[in-house]
Amino acid sequence: MLAEQLHEILRLMIRPYISVRIVPAGRALTGDFTMLSFAKYEPMAYVEGLNSALFLDDRASISLYSKVLEKPPAPPAEASEMIPRQA
Repeated sequence: MLAEQLHEILRLMIRPYISVRIVPAGRALTGDFTMLSFAKYEPMAYVEGLNSALFLDDRASISLYSKVLEKPPAPPAEASEMIPRQA
């Protein structure tokens, strides 16, 4: 299943409006989360838990989760090279 998901991400990465960035393990000590950015709307953080999920849109939460991503992750070109090794 994971291999199929990774290959789907690779297929989606050819779209100019999708950017995939890989955050090294250990950086996201907050647990799994996704930062969502939109052209017309304020950003959101999607936070996954064991038995729940949250969409956070308040400025304090966005700032907190954005700090985790301050150090630049692998650029998209490098990310696309990393994915097949994991699949």
